[in-house]
Amino acid sequence: MAAHTTFVVVFAILFTFSTAASAFRATVTIEENSQEKSRGRGQCQEKIQMQDLSHCEEFMKQRMSRSLIVLPGSNQEDHRSMCCNQLRELGDECMCDGLEKVVHEAMQGVEQEEEEKQKMMKKAMNLQTYCRFPRRCDIQSPSIWF
Repeated sequence: MAAHTTFVVVFAILFTFSTAASAFRATVTIEENSQEKSRGRGQCQEKIQMQDLSHCEEFMKQRMSRSLIVLPGSNQEDHRSMCCNQLRELGDECMCDGLEKVVHEAMQGVEQEEEEKQKMMKKAMNLQTYCRFPRRCDIQSPSIWF
């Protein structure tokens, strides 16, 4: 009986240490991943500040048509194409941050109805498809900003 009790105590101690070690490893991994993401986001912010996004800004600010269709040969189409080029220059990892910044700035200081804000968000989503972004961007809703 004493041997059995000793075995249970030793097993409980080993289990506790292994669980603590696993928790420590998980904590370290999470902190390292968070630091990498922060570093990456900081690098994106630097790239975005240095990148000319004027065509994206013009494209987003142009008055929306009811159908959200960009007509071939129009000034809006030119801005859209050039905007894709400007966002591509940021690189795959920073394209979404760049687009989000442009949308955010286009909405700042402009009194818009909720319907106009939604059209602008739709325009940003359509731009991702047109530019063939490598992944979908999770752009914050305008209601969070205002």
